[in-house]
Amino acid sequence: MGHPGKGGSETLPERKTPMLHSLQLLTLFLGARLDRARDDERGASAVEWVIITALLVGIAAAVGAILLNTIEDGANSIDLGI
Repeated sequence: MGHPGKGGSETLPERKTPMLHSLQLLTLFLGARLDRARDDERGASAVEWVIITALLVGIAAAVGAILLNTIEDGANSIDLGI
């Protein structure tokens, strides 16, 4: 499951940590954008666009996580004959 010479589960958290930081940054960004949209005098259309954007980003992140897990599982199932 891990690299030779390293503990088997040590590499898994290292791979997920950058994604976690990216998701936290994205959450902060979208939260700030939502706050600005609420204060905008143009009305509900800005808030609606922020919500739509947040939903699309969430869907893209979920699809990316599913693809990443599927690809990693497929790569880990390859017998290298070592």
